[in-house]
Amino acid sequence: MQSVVESRSFSVLARSKFADTEIDDLIYAIASNPRVGRKVCGAGNLYQYHWERPGEKIEYDVYYIHISRSRPILLACILKRGVKAALDKILEALALEILS
Repeated sequence: MQSVVESRSFSVLARSKFADTEIDDLIYAIASNPRVGRKVCGAGNLYQYHWERPGEKIEYDVYYIHISRSRPILLACILKRGVKAALDKILEALALEILS
């Protein structure tokens, strides 16, 4: 299993909306198989994982960066499925994290 690091923007949003056990299950799914998501075309090592919460109709896309087995996976952002300009929101979240 690969180690995982949460960006501040991911952590704040995820922990305000989901139970710790749900987040743990999500992290386990990605850490145990980093290629579980689909690679975002033209975005290098950015992956998108479609996540559905049991018993809920709202679906989410979890965006994460996976470079290699020797580096941790970065959980970059979580957005409701279908959000337009998702890449812009991911880059903005990461830029704000770097600058703060």
